[in-house]
Amino acid sequence: MRVESRKEQRFNVIGRAEIEEISSFPATLVDLSTQGCKVHYSNSVTVSLENEYSIKIKISHEEMATPLVLVCQPIWVCEDSGATDIGMQFLHSPNKDELVRFVQIIKGEQSGKSNTDDNIINTQCNFI
Repeated sequence: MRVESRKEQRFNVIGRAEIEEISSFPATLVDLSTQGCKVHYSNSVTVSLENEYSIKIKISHEEMATPLVLVCQPIWVCEDSGATDIGMQFLHSPNKDELVRFVQIIKGEQSGKSNTDDNIINTQCNFI
């Protein structure tokens, strides 16, 4: 099992990532933090680890009505069975403040959720 050490906690989100310099097809946003994200292409794409890219992130969340536009740089690429996963690091970006605000919202939502296992195990049935 691989243990990851990150500066910031990553949050699983459902979204779409458009990086036109990499592909005309959108990628799936897999996870997100204030420092970066992971995107998944269902096809093989060519990526340069030296280049900066403009990424437009659209997230299905009531707090994210408009897409985020961020500047990023790939820090790793993994190709497997014709699909490509890319780890992106965010650089100077026009929407960085909105990203930080949104990540704080997600963090609050996830910390406020109760443990599902506790709900299942500790539930009492009340017969009427």
